[in-house]
Amino acid sequence: MSDERLLLEDILLRATRILDNLDRFTREQIESDPNLYEATLRHLEIIGEAAKNLDERFKASHSDIPCALASNWAHT
Repeated sequence: MSDERLLLEDILLRATRILDNLDRFTREQIESDPNLYEATLRHLEIIGEAAKNLDERFKASHSDIPCALASNWAHT
């Protein structure tokens, strides 16, 4: 399996976990629960790190994916 595929699978997994939590909890509930809030931030950081590590050729050929924006999440 390619590195790109592993990175994309990790991004998908983390995004799915965030979306699952957003379906189950309100923003206020997430922000008031330290564990849930920190987990959400951690998922965003992991998405950012994975996006940052995608190959530049991949990013260029998939310009519809906001990799630069996601890369900034690595520094949340």
